[in-house]
Amino acid sequence: MDPPRDINKDAAPVTTEKKIEDLYNLIRGIGFCMMTTHCKDTGKLVSRAMSPRPPEAADAPADLYFFVNEMSPKIKDIEANPNVNLAFHKQTTSEWISISGTAEIVRDRTKIKQLYGLDVKPWFGDLHDGLHDGGPDDPRIALILVTADTVHYCLKDTGPTIQTLRIAKSLITGEPPKLSVERTLEHDELCHGRNLRKMSDSIVE
Repeated sequence: MDPPRDINKDAAPVTTEKKIEDLYNLIRGIGFCMMTTHCKDTGKLVSRAMSPRPPEAADAPADLYFFVNEMSPKIKDIEANPNVNLAFHKQTTSEWISISGTAEIVRDRTKIKQLYGLDVKPWFGDLHDGLHDGGPDDPRIALILVTADTVHYCLKDTGPTIQTLRIAKSLITGEPPKLSVERTLEHDELCHGRNLRKMSDSIVE
């Protein structure tokens, strides 16, 4: 009995590929999220702003990489309890994403170099010791890989003028306004997408 939620569900059939395409476009458009972990020492939820590497169509569905400092407390949090949530919100449109998944620390230097960009360096700085220079070989630099288990997101399907009219109409009719499209990527869909990606990679190889 949640009329606003029911009316904003995406009623039209949407392929998993289309869901992922729209999800990636939304992630790239927002850029930052709040990553929530369980504090190793207290067990309480802790959130902090993080920026994922922009996902590409060729990536495994909804699995995101983040650069992290090896000295960060969040590494101990993840190693103690890998269950995390990523929450994205676009203030100008009120579009949002919630990703529940499992995090792991990746120290593969090849992967780090693959994802590294000049935008990473300022977050680590140069200690001027010939080793900790903020570059891709800096031993402080690692990755967090969040493998999605479920994804929920909301897209706006109309402009602000139409939304205002729909809200005004709802005040008269008593019916909740349709202001967005809400979609879900369930665990099975994500696993299917990953399997397709593995098959595609094996064919290319």
